[in-house]
Amino acid sequence: HGAGAWGESTGAFSVTYTVKADGLPLAGVYCRMTTDVAGLVNVDAGTTNAAGEVTFHHDLPSGTTVYIWRSLAGYNFSDYDTEVIP
Repeated sequence: HGAGAWGESTGAFSVTYTVKADGLPLAGVYCRMTTDVAGLVNVDAGTTNAAGEVTFHHDLPSGTTVYIWRSLAGYNFSDYDTEVIP
């Protein structure tokens, strides 16, 4: 799973990701960020809060494409969401 323990990344940078369902924030969604479309190179992971937000910590340069994998019982997310590090 790469360096570091899940949810304990110590990256120098952070980015907040928001999950919504039907336009409303979705709490309790387990999200993980990878740098590959296969989902094998993990960067960080976390669970969304009441505002549907999770903060990922990373050391990636601006412009890096990342893939966000989401999981929550009762919801069927498309495979991944593609984002670009600002």
